[in-house]
Parts: sequence; C-alpha cells; structure tokens
Amino acid sequence: MGGRQGSGDTPVLRIYRNRDSDPGKGDESGGDRGLAQANTSSSRRHFIAYNITVTVTVLLFASLAEQAGTRRLEIPCDAGDTVVEIKQKLLAECPGISSALGTVLFALNEEYVKSNAPVKAGDTLALIPPVSGG
Repeated sequence: MGGRQGSGDTPVLRIYRNRDSDPGKGDESGGDRGLAQANTSSSRRHFIAYNITVTVTVLLFASLAEQAGTRRLEIPCDAGDTVVEIKQKLLAECPGISSALGTVLFALNEEYVKSNAPVKAGDTLALIPPVSGG
C-alpha cells in the first residue's frame, strides 16, 4: 500500500482554491470557494464544490471592549467585504455596542482607513472610540 498516491483503489483528492472555482487559475486573494477534485482508480474525475470560512480579527478598545465583554473577536468575512460590512457583522455578534459605533475610527492592519476600505482574510481591524484627555 505505502506507495504512490492514486494507485489501486485509493482516491486522490486535490483542492483548488480560487474565487471563480476554476482549477486552472491561481488565487492571489486566498478566495473563499473552489473545487475539490477526486481521482479514483477508474480515472473518472469528480468535482465537489466547497466553501471555506475565512475570518478577520477585530480588536476593540476602551468603552467598546467593555460593552462587548471582550477585546478581540474573529468575524467571518467574504471576498469583497469592506470595513463597513465587517462592522455590520460585528453588530450582529455584539448588538450592545451599536450606540458606540457611530464615532469610531477604523485602523486596518495598523493604518487608519475609511469605512469603504476593502478587507481580506487574515486582516486585523481595530475599532478605536474617541478619547478625551488633558
């Protein structure tokens, strides 16, 4: 048995990850859907569609962290999501913070961004409420 993959009755599974579900194209963005190709001993190919959940790390500070009860959350994201869409998903997870979200600043991977900035899998989004001092 311990030999080549695909010999005998052992199926071989190859995973193709890309946004268009096209095994011939690469995916620079780490897309969230694709095809799994299974080769069996009869040389028949079977393609199975699959979805992969990817996440964005959301960091909460000061009053936001207190209201949410945590400083860090993993929020699922889809290809093409923007900061404002992640904010809406965050509200679904933590509805108690809605009153504080109107005046927050957004930092994506440690750089301030506007709410229409695109977000990719693996990014870190910090929500920073206004602070006062003196």
